[in-house]
Amino acid sequence: MFESAGVLQSGHYPLEVQVQDLSLNGALLALPAHATLTDGARCRLDIPLSADVEISMQLELVHQNGNLAGFHCLEIDLDSMSHLRRLVELNTGDTELLQRELADLGH
Repeated sequence: MFESAGVLQSGHYPLEVQVQDLSLNGALLALPAHATLTDGARCRLDIPLSADVEISMQLELVHQNGNLAGFHCLEIDLDSMSHLRRLVELNTGDTELLQRELADLGH
């Protein structure tokens, strides 16, 4: 599990979100109370890791329960994938789990 602050770009305004979980397949986000998203909404999630490093993903909203929203990853650039891969390795300590997630991306 990975928790961090992030910014969800949806429409013309950014939403400050709390990343509850993050993987190569998608993200679980805690949205602010005023957020109004519909299933199928496409967004960009930016997660700053340091002053000059961030993870950026194109997402699609697949479910909501209260202020929690689950997103499927549609696209991630190579640099972001490398940063996320390293985070998954550090947080799980299981490179086999990571390889399984990477293999799932090919299907």
